[in-house]
Amino acid sequence: MKALRRALALVLALCCLGFLPALAADEDAAAESDCPHLGWQNGVCVACGAVCPHAEHDYDSCVCFVCGMTVGHSYLTSRCPMCGRTPAFTDSLVPSAFFRRPDAPGTVQTVEYTTHDYVGERRGAGTLTYRKRMLVYLPRGYDPAQPYNVLVLLHGMGGGETYWLGKPQLYAAYGTEYYVSTAQMLDNMLAAGMCRDMIVVTPTFYRDSGNLSLYDRVPDEEQFVRELREDILPFIVQNYATYAADGSAEAISAARDHFAYTGLSMGSIYAYNSVMPLCLDLFAWFGCFSGSDCYVDLTVDALRSEANAPYPIRYFYNSIGTRDSMAVLHRENFIAITDRVAGLTDTENAWFTLVADAGHEYGAWIVGLYNFLQVVFMM
Repeated sequence: MKALRRALALVLALCCLGFLPALAADEDAAAESDCPHLGWQNGVCVACGAVCPHAEHDYDSCVCFVCGMTVGHSYLTSRCPMCGRTPAFTDSLVPSAFFRRPDAPGTVQTVEYTTHDYVGERRGAGTLTYRKRMLVYLPRGYDPAQPYNVLVLLHGMGGGETYWLGKPQLYAAYGTEYYVSTAQMLDNMLAAGMCRDMIVVTPTFYRDSGNLSLYDRVPDEEQFVRELREDILPFIVQNYATYAADGSAEAISAARDHFAYTGLSMGSIYAYNSVMPLCLDLFAWFGCFSGSDCYVDLTVDALRSEANAPYPIRYFYNSIGTRDSMAVLHRENFIAITDRVAGLTDTENAWFTLVADAGHEYGAWIVGLYNFLQVVFMM
């Protein structure tokens, strides 16, 4: 009888301490492990419901060795944990094959959205709205029934919303100069499985891209960041298939792993100076090409602030030409951020490329974009 009482007491104690549910869970796990997993559908065992961990996949085809599902590379540490593959970064030229006419091209649309004169309103000038244009790239086979990642791609001084996607750019490479299409490079990289399907958006920081003389950096930078948050991203979410449930800042923030920002020259400076500090809740991936002029201590303080603590940067890619006059400063500011902001590690989820024999030109920027496209959204 005493032995029975001791046994009952032990059971009661285990229940109070919560050990028995854990033991039951272990038994369930053991029973689940007994399943031979003879059939899989979309990474789930059809017999027991177990989810495949995708521990290993084929280096080239990305087919999981266990369930047979195609699982893309993950480059959050610049090396895929499933196969050991690293991105095919270049520090010189984009392979010419990526500028050939694709078999299945995507589409580029010109759209208009309504924005406010946010700076004027803040200064008490009253409410003023006006229309602006941006270009939107949709990948081949775009299906409005499935969600897509979103990459915002900004131009530099003297450019506009058409710079990246609206017209060919002169590329000095392979011993000659010729015009190439950024959209065709996107098409070919997608076809080769080198990047995730994505919508690419190219807005402009100019209030009027037909009159560049109206630009005033300080107020126009403030204006663009407000547009980005309150007009551009909501317009894209409301009119295209994305991972955000709706166009609110809260919904976009909940899906921030599927939103990225990148830019060249002044567009890159905007990333350092305002987009990362003020929009980290909306974007998790950043690409910066040939520009980092900012008060770097203020940028670091903003990234380390309590308000931005819940929003880690997934990948921070930077590049600049070796002949660019801003190369030293850009590298110094990159190091300042990666050294002082928690969660960023150089050569893992942060990377800096010096593009050989390139100045402040398209030849440097297209290399940066080619490299960044290989890691963005790769998780």
